[in-house]
Amino acid sequence: MSYGYVYRTTNLINNKIYVGQHKGDFNPKYFGSGHLITKALKKYGKENFKIELLFSVNNWKDLNNLERDYIHVHGVGFGWDNMYNIAVMPIGGMHKSGCKCSFCVKPVDWQKGSKNHMYGKPGAACGKYWINNHQIETYVEDKELNHWLSLGWIKGRIIRKKKTRSNSFTGKRWVYRDKIRRVILRSELVEYLTNGWCLGMWSIDKNEGA
Repeated sequence: MSYGYVYRTTNLINNKIYVGQHKGDFNPKYFGSGHLITKALKKYGKENFKIELLFSVNNWKDLNNLERDYIHVHGVGFGWDNMYNIAVMPIGGMHKSGCKCSFCVKPVDWQKGSKNHMYGKPGAACGKYWINNHQIETYVEDKELNHWLSLGWIKGRIIRKKKTRSNSFTGKRWVYRDKIRRVILRSELVEYLTNGWCLGMWSIDKNEGA
């Protein structure tokens, strides 16, 4: 029994695609549980969808990595408008630009009022504003804002430069086959996997060859 698998669901009417992951062995009756694919299944009926097994894996890390890469490959190849995937990343990742799902268009109950994580914090809605003098930042009440601005403070928080890391492996993946491993480009991943290569680095036996 495999840990899980990555699959592709295709709408036979409009050719839209959904790429997802599921735990356990391949289940041809499971078409996906994403927001848009669920709505589409109800609208068109399961008989108008085709599901295909893309890859089976034996651990959680490979399952997530493969789903992410297959979503990327299909999104670039077929166009994001032809995908039922809302998230570019697996497991509740960042939604695509211009997403019109209920979470992006309007707040749900747990995002409203005192339940919102920004409730009572500085912002125009609660009458408080962040200000800074390029060295110190704080927030003030609405009635105090003009006074602080007249003293040379400005609205907003201090913009800090993000630390960047040099990573030569950005956009690349390790693959291995028959005790041979190599680094490939992300765009080459699907081709290598279909030719029998595995994602990751094999575990080297320290006693091997002793």
